[in-house]
Amino acid sequence: KNAIGKRKDVPTDAAGAASALAATLRDLPRVADSWWSGHWFDGGHRQESKWQGSIVAMVDADYHVAGEKKPTPPDTDRARLVAAVRAGAIPGSLFHETPHGARIVFLLSESVTDPAHMKGAIKGACALVRVALEGLNLLETGLPGYAIDSAATDLARFMFTPGAIVDGVARTADVIVMRGDGYSPAALVAMAEATAPPPAVIAPARTRPLTSAPTSLDDASAR
Repeated sequence: KNAIGKRKDVPTDAAGAASALAATLRDLPRVADSWWSGHWFDGGHRQESKWQGSIVAMVDADYHVAGEKKPTPPDTDRARLVAAVRAGAIPGSLFHETPHGARIVFLLSESVTDPAHMKGAIKGACALVRVALEGLNLLETGLPGYAIDSAATDLARFMFTPGAIVDGVARTADVIVMRGDGYSPAALVAMAEATAPPPAVIAPARTRPLTSAPTSLDDASAR
């Protein structure tokens, strides 16, 4: 897929940024493998080594069914998820469905240019969505449900546009504006740290007690 993009700026004021980004996504060309990213890169080359900054955190939630590859969410779960989005029960700024799940976009209250800080913000956004899905019994926990793609958190990540043609199938997803206010990158990083699993503790290997070596022939014969 083409890894070179063209930067397009949208308003960054809290009142209009979400609606402006939604309109931009709706208007992008409906062509094969059309993609977008909330990151910007040196020369437009979508490579992590050329990453320069971000204004959004993107969350990839795919539907999982044990033993199935890229299953389609059942209509009942799709309806429940969209209803939760419209009711404000799912965090994020923008939402749209995909044939195999959904994408949630978090607009940030300020741009981020530190890569470690940005990765933490993405993980925090993923954690917020995961907690919400779990509370709605829509999270994959051995039974079918939505799962957050933890691999989709690198700084070269892209998402197919809502109207892209992928594998010969045209997508026609509706982009839902969820909230206008931006999310604090620092708060998202704090969420990631609060929900991170504790580090693994490796217990030291057990050893046999040491005994002193004999210091003379007499000591040795006494033993």
